[in-house]
Formats: sequence, structure tokens, C-alpha cells
Amino acid sequence: SYHDRIPLEDDYEVVQARTASLNSRNGPINTQVSSLPAPWTIGSGWAPEDSYKFSLDPDDEWFDEALDANVDDIMEEIIAPRVKNKRIIRSEGRGDFAREQQCPDCMSRGNQGASTAQFRCQDCFLPDLTCGGCFIRRHKLNPFHNVEVKLHSKSKAFSNFVTTEMERFAFRTDHLLRRRLYPATQHKVRTCVTFALLKLLHLFSLMGKVSTYDMYRTIERLTNNSGVQMPKPRYRPTMRCLNQWRHLKALKRAGRGHDPEGAAGTSNGELAIRCPSCPHPGINLPEKWTQAPEDKRYLYMALICMDANFRLKNRLNSNLSVDPGLWNGMAYMALRDPYEKYVLSQADEEDISTCVGFQALAKATTQNTRGLHYTGVGAALPLIPKFHEPAHLEKGHEQYSFNLAEGIGLADGECPERLWGSHNPLAGSTRSMGPGTRNDILDDNFGHWNWLKYSSMGGSILFNIRIALLTMVHYVSEDEVQRQLGSDESEMLRATGRAPLHQTSASSFLVMGLELEEAKRRLKMFAAEQEKIPKNLRTSALRDQRKILKEKIQNWEAVRLVYMPGVLQIQTDLGRNPTALWNSDPNPEDVHLWLPSEIPSAKRNAACIEGLPEMELRLRTAQCGSSLQGLRQALRIKTRMIYFKNKNIRGQRGGTRSRSIIDRVHRRAIGFVQKYRAARQAKLILEGPGTWEQTYRELRNEDIRGFASGKPKKAPLRRASESESDPDLDAQEGGPVGPPRKKRKLGTGETRKQLSWIWQTLPLSMSSEDDDDILRAEWARSRARVRRASEEVMLVREEMRRVLEFLSWRSVWWEEKQYARSGVDSEMKEGIRAYAIEQAALQQTLEASFRQLYETPLAHVDD
Repeated sequence: SYHDRIPLEDDYEVVQARTASLNSRNGPINTQVSSLPAPWTIGSGWAPEDSYKFSLDPDDEWFDEALDANVDDIMEEIIAPRVKNKRIIRSEGRGDFAREQQCPDCMSRGNQGASTAQFRCQDCFLPDLTCGGCFIRRHKLNPFHNVEVKLHSKSKAFSNFVTTEMERFAFRTDHLLRRRLYPATQHKVRTCVTFALLKLLHLFSLMGKVSTYDMYRTIERLTNNSGVQMPKPRYRPTMRCLNQWRHLKALKRAGRGHDPEGAAGTSNGELAIRCPSCPHPGINLPEKWTQAPEDKRYLYMALICMDANFRLKNRLNSNLSVDPGLWNGMAYMALRDPYEKYVLSQADEEDISTCVGFQALAKATTQNTRGLHYTGVGAALPLIPKFHEPAHLEKGHEQYSFNLAEGIGLADGECPERLWGSHNPLAGSTRSMGPGTRNDILDDNFGHWNWLKYSSMGGSILFNIRIALLTMVHYVSEDEVQRQLGSDESEMLRATGRAPLHQTSASSFLVMGLELEEAKRRLKMFAAEQEKIPKNLRTSALRDQRKILKEKIQNWEAVRLVYMPGVLQIQTDLGRNPTALWNSDPNPEDVHLWLPSEIPSAKRNAACIEGLPEMELRLRTAQCGSSLQGLRQALRIKTRMIYFKNKNIRGQRGGTRSRSIIDRVHRRAIGFVQKYRAARQAKLILEGPGTWEQTYRELRNEDIRGFASGKPKKAPLRRASESESDPDLDAQEGGPVGPPRKKRKLGTGETRKQLSWIWQTLPLSMSSEDDDDILRAEWARSRARVRRASEEVMLVREEMRRVLEFLSWRSVWWEEKQYARSGVDSEMKEGIRAYAIEQAALQQTLEASFRQLYETPLAHVDD
């Protein structure tokens, strides 16, 4: 057929092969040559070989292969598919107890007439079957387990049998509470909720911000998910129990149960959790803190922030007479009567907003507020928080900036925003609540938020001290950088004391060489730009510039023979004769100039006249300073142009023109970068390493940036409103330059900005015209960042001390509560004492844990 193999006359069907191997000494072992069939002879055609593995049904060839196979042959193992032992459906029947007809409990007690085993508990660990009497006997201490009746292959689930029996009796409230059952009413109790369920619902509502209705429907569906014969709705009693449970837990944790006056004696805000790091006179402040020096008073200052959340609104679907609430000023929400009076007194006032981006106050008095009890929740510092600062008007930014205010440290003033971010999910569920219940829910959630901060304050403050220490040490090392240039630029030349060898002096010769070197760099950049243009559109400008530069280099080389006579011999030894070089018609920008810095140090003195390398060294030093000064000036001009373009220029025409001007300044800055790198490299060759490297550092790509290092995150902009970025530039003509992109956004970055060293090195000479206001402002900001970092270290240390003092005081406070209440029975006294000891132990545990965390960082910080 078409695919059959064509027989060949030559013996191509046999391949001579030898097995190669090595002995223990890595020597070859001689083996005999053997004949093997060629691989292309296997099979009678090019079509793939038939295989029984592709068949759906096995044939008898498998059995014949097994009989004819040798003992050494390895048969292919057929692996059966893995069976997944998932027997969830098996538990729907009687399972392992299907053969048990009689009650095992009756048989174990020796009852002759054992009853039929048909009752099974769905909540017990052992799912065996018992009779009804034994089932009740087992669950006397577990009355809320669910019973299921198994009748051979049929089963039926019943309601809780204990609940059915409880409906016959009347219980006192204290009896129910002793059994950890919370009654929904004080008289004629018909509904109770277990303490365990209340704890679960409470934590779910705090952690997941789940509404009570959703949680109740979930429990209802756990009882019966069929939708048929649903249990009686108990949503309102459950919600009432949960609201009371929240309030009672807050009273209990605040120690009101240990006070003889009880809940009635609770003062305003007493249920709020105090911040351990905040200053509390008489608790965690030194005795003479009011007499602290002027420069230390900020350590005992309380930082108060104010913000409003207009998502947490409340509809006019109820009133305070129907739903007064339970907390009413005991925690975080203000006391109702004074607050309402103040609101009425300010009803005619108009809010004055200085906010541009956030129209919070403007929207607070719009038509969207009709039919609302409250338009939001307001949670006072005369400073603008760092995140809100860009959205406010520019007037007064320096006066109200956290970065410049004394005694603030690295605080950002955005603590309310973190609170709102966690509690915005409550907006949907609290919008339709009554005013009292809504305030209770918010108080409870705010308390939970404060407790999370309270218990995790060890790690959070430890993080702050580490950031503050790193920032302070970093800025101090930056402040110690040498700012002076090594020598005076005005003294470029020095008299040689000899008769001139040429009409062009040695210093002029070197100046011409440096100018040619710079001209070569400019021509290379121009040639690279011309390469991007199609050949049919190119002009003769590149050819003309190359011709001019070639003539200048040839004229300069004639003078080089006078001041550098040994260069010709070096070129001859290296096979770079200048005559042959120019005959090959090279591009002049690629020609080697052979300045003293380009000659090996062993041959430099022999190739040059005396004092010529020292002259170039002085010129290179001056060149480093002038190129740095030119680079700074170019960056300043580009910065101002970008700010002007982003603020004033719109449209494609204006944007294109301004972009072309900025690009020209950009190319000029690149030229200064290349000039500095060449000058520094030559200075390093001529002088070698030394202290001058502290002034003229290596200019890396990330050092070439504007006044600050941090790049703003580029937000997605519209096509017609594209803004320029930070004035970083590409020093390598195509490679990305600038500070590394931050992987994690840690705020605005103002406190972590740092000036590049090119802005910290003083210029060689600076006239009044060169004095730049922007540099003075950036120097002042850098100084402010250093001071804020130092203040943050002191503030965090003080916070650590205050936290430990507060926890110690709180522990003693709870220990004193053990015997604060009298006139109660012994059982109540024991409960009061046990809870006080438990809370005191909790405070001691937190104190010990925090103290262990604080010891290491505090041990390395000097006062």
C-alpha cells in the first residue's frame, strides 16, 4: 500500500552497536560489537502499530501473553481506578446498628423485655439506636440534642422532645439563667435562648457584621431546610434577647456587676474601653508630668481626631419613645438629651466645607437627608489628616500639615477612617433599625473594635517603633553626608613655569580635548535619534556634524603630538596607527582621543609631559561639579514645566508642544549625567579611591530624580487629560530610571521621602541668582521628616510605658473589685470574685506579653 516500507538493496536494516562503560578508575571497558535491527525496520509500514490498549473490550491475547511470558519478563501492571470512600449517604440509614433490633442500654442493664431500638440522637458522638426511655435517660443533661426516629428503612425527625415537655411547666427567671437559658421575657416565659447560641450570634455579628435577621434565618434553616412544617417564628424574641445580651456583657466587662449600684450607677462613657496608650492622669502619667520641659510636653499630649461617616444613616421609621435603647450615652454614642439640644441649636447653621474632592459636608444637608433621624455618625485636631490633605484647598496646607506640626511624630490622623472602613457594612442593617437599637449596635461594634486594638497593641506598637527607628537612623545618616566639593572650580589651570611648547597651551589643549569628548557624546545621541527616522526622510545634518567633528579631532591630534609624544608609540604597539585609522573612514564619535586618563598608569608619565595628568585631574574635578550643577538646574526646570503643564495645559495641541519642550530639557539632563559619569571615571583613574568619593558619589539611575524620591502612584487617567509624572529621567537612553516601585502602599509616602544625594551636595559656587526657593523648601521638609521621626521614637517609647502602666493599674483595679459588693449570697460572692480574678489574670497576661515584646527595641534606644 501507500504506507508500506520500500525494501532496500543495501544492508541498512542492521546497525552495528557497542555498549560503552567505565571501570572504577574511569577507564573505558572494551566490549564487543553487536548487530541490532534498525529502528525503522520495526513494523511493516509507517502507520502506527495496532494496540489492544485502545480497544474497549479485552481479548484473549492477554491470557496467552501471560502463559508464554518468561519469568524475568515484567508484565504491565493494570492499576484499578481508586475508589473514594465517601460514605456520607450511608449515615442516613441505621449504619453499623442496622442489625441491632433491641435497645443496647436495656440489654446492658439486664432487662428481660428490652424495647425496640428506634431513637437516635443527631448530635451525640455515638450514633447508636436506643428506646425512648433510655434516650430520655441519656439526655437528661443534654436537653437540646435533636432526636430522630428510625423505623427500619423509614426515618422521621421530630422537634426537641425536651422543649415539648418544658411547655407544661412554669419556670422562674433565675432558674432558667442557672441552666444557662436566657428568657425573652421576665414573666410568662415562652421562649429562651441558650447562652451558647447568644455567644455565637454575638460574635458573628461583631466579626462578620451579619444582621440578626440573617443569623436567625440560618438557624431556622438548620432546623428544617425543607420549607414545610417550619418551626414557629421566634425572630423578635431572639433579637430582643441578643440586644439585652450585648448590653449585659458590656456592663459585666466594665465591672458594673461588681459595683453595689449596678447598672443604674453607670456614668456617661463608662462602658467604653479605654485606650491604654493614651494619657490618663493618675493612671499612666508621671507624677510631675505637668512640670515637664517645653520640648518634652508633647509626650503627654492627647491626640484627638474628628471625622464623620455619612453612610451610617437612620430612617424615620421609629422614635425614641418606642425604641429608647439600653446604652444611652454609657459608651461611645453621645448622651441623647444634651446631644439633641445641641443639634437643635445648630439647625440653622450652614456647614462651611473646604473639601474639594470629598463632598461630605455638602451632601449632609441635601435632599437625600429627608426622612432620616441621623445623616451620619461623627466621631478635634486642628490639622488636616494626611489622606485628606490632597482633597482640601491648598490654602493653609503648611500650617495644618501633620508632616510639619511639632510634637506629632509620624501620626497621620486617619484613625477614624480605619474605624469606618470596618463598620461601613453595618450601614445596610442599621439604616432601618429603631434609633435606640441602632445606637446600641454601633456602641457594641465600636467596643469590639477597641478591644481588638486593646489586645493587639503589643504588636502594633512594636511595628511603629521599628518603623520610627529605621526612619530616624536613615535620616540621621543622610544628614551627616559631606556637602562640600573637594576643590575650587575657579582654579582650573596652574602655570607650568616652562616656555610654551605650542601656541596652544597645555591647559587649552586639555580643555579642547574635554570639549571634543562632550561633542562626541552629543553626536552619539543625535545619531541614535536619526536611526529612528526612515532613511528617505533623513537630512544631511548628521553627515555635516560628523564632518565638522572629524576636522576638529584631526587638528587636536596634531597638538597632541606636542604634549603627549608617547601616544604615537602606544598606538603603534596596539595596532591603532592614526593614519590607518582615518583612512578606514570611521565615524568621528567612535574615535579614541587618548587623553591622559585613557592611558594605562604605567605608561602615562612617559607618554605625557610633566604635570599634564595633574591638569586633567583638576579639570575633571571641576567638570564633576559643573555637571552636577547643570543636572540639578535641568531637573528644576523640568519640574516646573511639568507642574505648569499639568495645571494649565489641556488639549492635544498644547500637550504636544509642551511635551516637546520638556523632552529637550530631558535630553539636556541626560547629557549632564553622561558628562558627570565620564568625569568621575577619569578622576577615579587619575587619582584613585579616596575621601573625594563621599562628595562625588557614583551616580546610579535611581539617584537621578527630582526633589523627592517617592513617585506618586499613577492613577488611570482619561485620554485627553494625561498628566506628567515625577521628573525622573532616563540616563541610559531607553532604560527605566528612578527609585524602585513600592510593592506595598504605605500611605502618602511623605514621611518616608528622601532627597537624592545630588541635592545634598553643595555646589562649587552659588550666586544669589542660583539660590532656589524649591531647594530651601525641600531642605526644610527633609529637616521636618527627621524631627518627626525622632519625635515618633520618643512618642512610641512613651506609649509603651503608658500601656504597661495602664495594664498594671487595670489588673489591680480588678483585684480590688473582688470584695466591692456586699449583701449578696455566697454563690453570688464566689461568682463575683471568680470573674474579677479572671479579668485581673487577663490584664496580667497582656502586660507580661507586651513587656516581653517591648524589652528588645527599648533596650537599643537611648534617651
